[in-house]
Amino acid sequence: MNEEQLNKALDSQFLKFYRLIERRMDDRFGEVNERLDRLASRVETLHGAVDSLSGQVENAVTDNAARDVQLDRHDQALTQLADHTGVQLQYE
Repeated sequence: MNEEQLNKALDSQFLKFYRLIERRMDDRFGEVNERLDRLASRVETLHGAVDSLSGQVENAVTDNAARDVQLDRHDQALTQLADHTGVQLQYE
């Protein structure tokens, strides 16, 4: 075998090896991309859940604030009524 034939044989073997590695890398990257897609889907689901919970908390805070204002009004009204009628309120 002369040098030219040896170079052709080595080039051929290298090309086969390169194609094998390329195929395996493509397969691996495909698997990684699939896993990333599934992960992205889960993150989107979690993001939606967090948004929903955030909205519920915001609504609860608003409801509590409205309730506090209403309780303050009731307290003021009862205090005025007690003062007007001479009744002494007792808090337990």
